[in-house]
Amino acid sequence: MIFFVIILAIVQGLTEFLPVSSSGHLVLLNKFFGIENDFLLLSVILHVATLFSVLFVLRKEVVEVIKHPFGKLSRKIIFATIPTVIIVLCFKGFFDSAFDGRFLPICFILTAVLIVVSEFLSNKFKNKYKPINNRMAIIMGLAQGIAVLPGISRSGATICAGLIQGAKRDELAHFSFLMSIPIILASLVVEIYEYISVGQALTLMWYELLIGFIVAFFTGIFAVKFMLKIIEKHSLLWFAVYLVGISILSFFVI
Repeated sequence: MIFFVIILAIVQGLTEFLPVSSSGHLVLLNKFFGIENDFLLLSVILHVATLFSVLFVLRKEVVEVIKHPFGKLSRKIIFATIPTVIIVLCFKGFFDSAFDGRFLPICFILTAVLIVVSEFLSNKFKNKYKPINNRMAIIMGLAQGIAVLPGISRSGATICAGLIQGAKRDELAHFSFLMSIPIILASLVVEIYEYISVGQALTLMWYELLIGFIVAFFTGIFAVKFMLKIIEKHSLLWFAVYLVGISILSFFVI
């Protein structure tokens, strides 16, 4: 069991912030290993770990938001969060049913296509990139809402939505991760509620959960720092190639 926990923690820590869909990978791994016991609890623990990862790396920006709750950055995060919440509430039933993995191959491919299209369209903004404004934040929030579907990457969708609008690349990744914080918090609350409602008996040992938390935390820190560097100077097209491969694999697993 500890092997499964470590693998899941590494995958969660990496894919939560890389543009390849953490939810899609977790569904795929769960189908592959066929392990259901404590999946909800483990998901809660790993989400807490990745939340701490982004809070740690972006602590300066987080402190700024806390100090200036009505400042420009705070308002943009609010503008991004509202459409996400509306989409999730309106289509919650559909999103929940999608976690059986039926749409994984298609959603992985859609994320790949989005990356390719956004990189192509962003070339016209070279040397003319614009700071993220409220309108951009709203559109990124809409993309984040759709990315609740397993296989649609949250970070990929939001970053690509910014690239298509000509947002500054160095600002884009930072804002994408900052706007994820309220959503990770919200999903965490939902998962805790679901775990309590299910009332499943605990089969994982406390040290297994602790190991999972530590692995996901440090893996998440690496993924956030890696993406902050990649988005500034490099193309995301290699992630699209990976997504095509994982889409093909998911056809045989689901």
